[in-house]
Amino acid sequence: MFSGWETPTTRRNGLRYFAEVAFGVLLCFVFSRIAKAYVAALPDGLTRDAVALLPMIGVLVIGAAILRAIRRTDEYGQRKLLANLAATGGLTMVWSIGYAMLEHAGWPRLSMSSVWVAASIAWLLCSVVEVLQNLAAARRR
Repeated sequence: MFSGWETPTTRRNGLRYFAEVAFGVLLCFVFSRIAKAYVAALPDGLTRDAVALLPMIGVLVIGAAILRAIRRTDEYGQRKLLANLAATGGLTMVWSIGYAMLEHAGWPRLSMSSVWVAASIAWLLCSVVEVLQNLAAARRR
């Protein structure tokens, strides 16, 4: 019924994590629709800023879900996640500083959200490399 490392506890934790992240994504979607509908009609000020930041509630829910999932993993899993996070930070730093230099050379200016996209791509690449390394190590055994 369970494959390899999977146990009823890990399956339950995985489903809980998926539900928490899905709820956060749903909050982001709902609050972004609300913000888009009302921000333009509001006068400048704190109310407009608060409505514009409503989707951040969903982002905070997702962040809390990720932190809980990391705390539920064992030390080896946490170490692997930390290594991926460190590599992601390094790759994102190299990309963002390199692109900042290119902006001075006349390249188009990018928004701050492009740094998040770069970090996501770097995290994905680090994770894929780790999976490939694990598969290669398993084949050698």
